Amino acid sequence: MAPLDGAVMRDRCVLVTRPAGQAETLCQLIESAGGRAIHFPVIDIQPLTAIDQAESLRAGLSDIDMLIFISRNAVRCIDVLLPGIFRLCAKKAILAVGAATRQALSDNGVVDVLSVETGSGSEALLALAALQPERISGKKIIIIRGVGGRELLAAALRQRGAEVEYLEVYRRLKPNVDPCTLKNIWRVERPNAIVVTSTEGLQNLVDMTEAADRNTLFNTPLIVISSRLQTYALSLGFTISAEIATQACDEGLMQALINKSR
Repeated sequence: MAPLDGAVMRDRCVLVTRPAGQAETLCQLIESAGGRAIHFPVIDIQPLTAIDQAESLRAGLSDIDMLIFISRNAVRCIDVLLPGIFRLCAKKAILAVGAATRQALSDNGVVDVLSVETGSGSEALLALAALQPERISGKKIIIIRGVGGRELLAAALRQRGAEVEYLEVYRRLKPNVDPCTLKNIWRVERPNAIVVTSTEGLQNLVDMTEAADRNTLFNTPLIVISSRLQTYALSLGFTISAEIATQACDEGLMQALINKSR
């Protein structure tokens, strides 16, 4: 994105809920635009450290046609489990769900990655030409993700004739936080916007917020990465339709914040 005007977000306070290690760039962008960022992770990412399936993947990599990475956590955690895996995957078709995941792969030396240019999530990925039935029928695909999650992508790929397996490399946990921290956020800091990138994270934020402060939470504008998350927020009780980032990356989220603050 273009260099930011140092005053474009003056006097704006933004609650950034991304996990630890994934919020620094966005917080810096907010502050370079004159705003103030509060980093409050609503999901803890715990890499899995011993998975027999991971070693099976390494051994059977020659039979795999495509790897799909669901998140940048998937990229980071598979590298912990299987050091050197990206070098071994150099000639495989590799897809990423979203720009941030694509960037994480690029940071690990994987530059030939397919992903959507706008939007994010399984729905957007399934529209790619590379995942249409005539291209994947009979192919073996591995989806690398956290424990649990949506089944839409795998189900659709199987319907299109692909053989699909999961490799789960991390789990998501709700953080243990001091209740006073959130009380201070809602009663003193009173952010002008909240950045949230998953339904699980949004649910965790609601659950961690005391009932007395939920009215403040529900009346704070949201920045999200999909219409599905926008709809989910309204179902929880948020009163303002969320601003949807056109790209699920730091720059896309920042542009959505700027749009919301105008």
